[in-house]
Order: sequence, then structure tokens, then C-alpha cells
Amino acid sequence: MTDWMPQLLKEDFELRQISVDKDPENSVEMSACRWFVEQGEDARYVENGLLSGLFGLYFWGIIFAPVKGAFFNPFQRGPADLFSPEFKITRQSLIEAHLKEMTLGSTLVDTVNRNFSDKLNMANHFVNWRWLDQELLDLSLERIPVAHLKAIFERILRDTRNNRSGFPDLIVFPNEGGYCLSEIKGPGDKLQDNQRRWFRLFAENDIPANIVNVIWQ
Repeated sequence: MTDWMPQLLKEDFELRQISVDKDPENSVEMSACRWFVEQGEDARYVENGLLSGLFGLYFWGIIFAPVKGAFFNPFQRGPADLFSPEFKITRQSLIEAHLKEMTLGSTLVDTVNRNFSDKLNMANHFVNWRWLDQELLDLSLERIPVAHLKAIFERILRDTRNNRSGFPDLIVFPNEGGYCLSEIKGPGDKLQDNQRRWFRLFAENDIPANIVNVIWQ
């Protein structure tokens, strides 16, 4: 039994409410993910792994560009200035060119797939390999419009330390196509400030996203 209640919060964030059997062995996020799968949807629990990972894979060459003074040993997960304003300032022309290339043909798909294959299990602050697999990458790159990823990547670049987190828990791929980013909230749970900021960006760029309130059956 489900209770489908689309409505708007004060911030105009779409709200969906679902009734889920409580499973003490699973988190509320995993229980919700299983609920979507039981409804016939393709849902994945990705948290900060997918969108941050796509950013890290696409910008790998820029993150690890041989900038003077950025690297001191071969085991660094990124340059020394990665989480400072200097990261973007120093590489501004490279970043702008790379963002522009996203809109050209299959550049995004080719770059992500090549780095996923060539850099597998190498250290990168933005890439948590346990969250990623080729099937998820293929489906995400097929369903998520380039314009949506570009808006997300640009926000990450504005504050690489704080904007690599706060993403919704699930990505849901409806049978009819497209996708939706879903933040799962159990009883009494509320959006955190960094999550609200992401949802405002989603709304500004017509990125499909919602808050899913879980009601235990």
C-alpha cells in the first residue's frame, strides 16, 4: 500500500511520501531503495558517490594536472590546493575549456569511461570506487542530460571542499525514461543546510529531484 502525495514545501521542493515495511536490518535509505525496486523502478543507493564520482572522473586530468607545487608525493588524492580558491584560479582556462567540451558530442561519456577504466582504484578525493560500476555509469550518462551535470559540476567547482557532499541518497531511473534524485527522510528527519542548497540548484536548473518521506507501516 502506498500513499502518493506530491506537494510543495516552503522552498518549492517536491515532496513524496511512501509507506514502507520497517526492517531493523536495513537503513531507512536502503528500505526506501528496496521499495522503489519492488514498484518496478530501477533505483540505486548512491549518496555522494555518483555525482561527485562523475565530477572526479571527468575532471581527472585537470585535478592531477602537473601544476608547480601541487604535488609532493605520488600517493596524493589530489593537488595541495584542491580545496582552496587557488585550485580554480590556477586552472581557470583548463576548467572553462573542459566545461565547454562537455556539450560537444560524446566528450563527456568518452572521458568518464576512459578514466573509469584507466584509473580504476587510483586515489582521487572525488571518486569512491566502491559506489561506482560500469552499469551505473552507463545508465547515468544515458539518462542525465549534459546540461544538468554541467550545472552540478560548476557548483562543485565554486567550493570543492563543501560542495562534494550533500547529494540525494538515491537515483531512480523510471521505466519510461529520465531519472530522479531522491533524498530519503525517515520520521522526524529534516533536510540539512547543504542539502537545501543543492535542492535550490536543482530547482533553478530543472533537475528532477524530490524529498521522499518514509512512513513505517
